[in-house]
Amino acid sequence: MHYLIQLQKTKPNLKFYCYGDKDANKNNVVFHPKIYLFQGKRETTGIVGSTNLTSGGLMTNFEANVIFKENKPLYFSQIEAIYNSVKFTDSVFSPDEEYLTGYSEVYKAFLQNEQNANQDKGVQDVIKNIQQREQFLPGPVPSIKGLIIQIIKEQQIKGIEFVPLQTIYEEVEKLVAEKNLNYKMDTFRNSIRGELNTHEDNSNHPSNIHLFVRSKDEKGYYSLTDNGKNYQGR
Repeated sequence: MHYLIQLQKTKPNLKFYCYGDKDANKNNVVFHPKIYLFQGKRETTGIVGSTNLTSGGLMTNFEANVIFKENKPLYFSQIEAIYNSVKFTDSVFSPDEEYLTGYSEVYKAFLQNEQNANQDKGVQDVIKNIQQREQFLPGPVPSIKGLIIQIIKEQQIKGIEFVPLQTIYEEVEKLVAEKNLNYKMDTFRNSIRGELNTHEDNSNHPSNIHLFVRSKDEKGYYSLTDNGKNYQGR
């Protein structure tokens, strides 16, 4: 990943992402298969199999893969749909050098002694810091909290300081449809409410970054804290 970050400096079109831990993903899955997609002018190639993008996976291990070379991308399109369902989740992010430094410290501590690392307050603080940093690193789509902030700001421009929850539901759903974002819509309002509750100013949630404030006068109305107004994350 350090190499890819350096490569981006000369190849600005290069994009790579990390997939968040299971409990951070709205679809609650762990992505384990390996998919490689190559699209040329006349031919597409899709590869699905056990091979990791490592020296062992590519050169020395015993691996099994299926390769699809097509002029008319039937299988390629189906594999790409799976890839897109993974890529366009709000827990996907691009790591930077600062993130990788913290991650490396944690990895080394767990490699030396997992039990001690779990009990080490310094290591646990680093873990919390890198988890929080994930929310501010760029990703392929805006997060739900980012969409909520956008809607509240738009309503405030119209002179509405505290926005009703129903308006937030409806306007965020419109944004998702307009941007063709890959969100699971049958539980989407629960996800919106969860983000509001997690990041409400008085919430005790450990991941709270204090973005929203509830109206004291009317139930179910929300505005933005200073953190929310200045939020620069996804």
